[in-house]
Amino acid sequence: EATTPKLQADDLINFRQLRRRGAQGAELDIYDGDDLSKAAGSTDGGDLGSHLNHVYQLSGFADPVYAEALVTVHDYDIVLEILIINRTPNTLTNLTVELATMGDLKLVERPQTLTIGP
Repeated sequence: EATTPKLQADDLINFRQLRRRGAQGAELDIYDGDDLSKAAGSTDGGDLGSHLNHVYQLSGFADPVYAEALVTVHDYDIVLEILIINRTPNTLTNLTVELATMGDLKLVERPQTLTIGP
């Protein structure tokens, strides 16, 4: 017995993480994630797309260890959230990220030593 597919190949895919906060009309919909963030008191106001504008690649795609950083500025503080991916088949131990500052910037917290599996 043949069943008809529920989705067609040309159906639209809605990525709610990439939508704007100011959606109007038919785009406006109630999402559980939005309700949860409002209940938790999140005043972020931006969507995922605005966060991606502040992600900087620190190494090449072909490097054995790939790194990228999300940069957030709060008043006089600059916060780096660094993503490190081990692209080798081996476990890397005692992996450290070294940061150098220029001018009168100071490192408040040094990154810790990591052990990253394949």
